[in-house]
Amino acid sequence: MAQDPPPRLGGTRNITISDPIHGDFRVLQVIPKREDPWGCLAPLQGTYWEQFISVVSGEVWSHALHGLTQPLREKLGRPPKTNAKLIPDKFAWCQKIADGTCGMAGKNCRPGTKALPICYMAPHKEFHISDLAAGVALALDENRYVIVVEGEGFVL
Repeated sequence: MAQDPPPRLGGTRNITISDPIHGDFRVLQVIPKREDPWGCLAPLQGTYWEQFISVVSGEVWSHALHGLTQPLREKLGRPPKTNAKLIPDKFAWCQKIADGTCGMAGKNCRPGTKALPICYMAPHKEFHISDLAAGVALALDENRYVIVVEGEGFVL
């Protein structure tokens, strides 16, 4: 396991997990807040973006951190970049394009393109939700799984 550069979203951490068989994979892990495992991403529950956040048990997460990655890989499903490409336009195109506030708007201003700009804002009427969803979209665009860990894990 390697610690990556800090993520855009506060209350999360970027991690690369080494898998000698399938190769490394990258994760954006939500840091629980008080008793809520969803932490900073709790406002995304019940929104379109919730489907891109995998909930895994503490046991599965602990196994992955100690080298047994298969249970986690099975839980995560399709690669994040693939999921990003499947986002329908109404949820994908940058909000700044729709409201005309970006002079640099272009074809890469949606998740799943070659390089999603860091200024991307997901379309949503509430800024807070839009900003959190943008963090998830940027993680997907980096081919990074977004996970919430529920329950206790273990340390060897």
